[in-house]
Amino acid sequence: MNRCQQVPLPEIERYMLQLQLLRQNPGQVKEKLAVKHFAETGLVDTILSLDDQRKKLQLEFDNTQAKVNSMSKEIGALMAKGQKEEAEKKKQEVATLKAALQPINEKLTTIESNYRMN
Repeated sequence: MNRCQQVPLPEIERYMLQLQLLRQNPGQVKEKLAVKHFAETGLVDTILSLDDQRKKLQLEFDNTQAKVNSMSKEIGALMAKGQKEEAEKKKQEVATLKAALQPINEKLTTIESNYRMN
C-alpha cells in the first residue's frame, strides 16, 4: 500500500504541495519539510528531476507529432497534384516519425507514473 492509500482523500489535499511551489522555491520547501520532521527531503529533487524529464519528452513528442501532421498535409497536396512518387517518399518519412513517437510515449508514460508515485 503506498502513502496515498493510507491517508483519506480530503487529508491528502491538505498535505499536497503544488508543483509550481517546488519549482520556484525548492530550498524553502525542503526547509519547511525539515521543520515538519519529514526525513525524505530528497524527494523534492527527485520530483523536480522527473518533471524536467517529463517536460523535455513532452516537447520532443509534440514537435515530432507536429512534423507528422505537417507532412501528412504535404502528402495530400502532392497526391492532389499527381506527384505520387514524392507522396510515397513523404509517407515513408511519416511512418518513420510515427515509429519514433512510440518509444517517446512509453518513456513519457513511465516518467509520469514514477512522478505520481513520489
